[in-house]
Amino acid sequence: MKYITTCIIFFFIILNSFAQNKQSNITIKEKKIGKRVELYALNMTDQSYNATLNIHTQDYKRGDEAPITKIIPPHGAIKMIAMTQLVDTPGIYSYDLIVAEIGYEIALKGTKKYNKKINTALKNKSITIYTKPNCNLCSDTKQFLKRNRVLFKERSVIKDSVGLKQIITDYDVHTSYLPILKIQDSVYSKIKSERDLVYALNNHM
Repeated sequence: MKYITTCIIFFFIILNSFAQNKQSNITIKEKKIGKRVELYALNMTDQSYNATLNIHTQDYKRGDEAPITKIIPPHGAIKMIAMTQLVDTPGIYSYDLIVAEIGYEIALKGTKKYNKKINTALKNKSITIYTKPNCNLCSDTKQFLKRNRVLFKERSVIKDSVGLKQIITDYDVHTSYLPILKIQDSVYSKIKSERDLVYALNNHM
């Protein structure tokens, strides 16, 4: 009997530990200033997420009662809502949080040339991405390629400064923006949006 009891206790300890560690990629943090409460969505991952926050309360005044949906960038914090506590209320609220990965798709339609899947068209291309830590666009570019199953090599400009200098010398590029994308013998150093990335990929499909 003692053995069975010990096993049951051990099982609940494991179950409770698992439940505590099973956290969402997005967390909600509260900032309170007097009667005003601000809720922020924090993303500590390398990927962008879509976060939808739905507040349940009768104790706070808010501008809009509809659910709030915002894109939370990698390693970023976005204010989701600000509420003001009503007089003579305890200040109770709860919320539902729905988190979804952002899907990246390239709309290349209209000609036969672009009806191929990206990973098929770029299958035999040598692709290298030069990145640095805490670079939102670097993370989004990598996720874009991964979702489309495009193989690439990543080089950190912090760890591989020699490789970066070589790129600058050989291709006379400016390093104002990261990532730097090298496809075959072409280098793209001004990728500031998804459109720029699509343009670079189009040149090699």
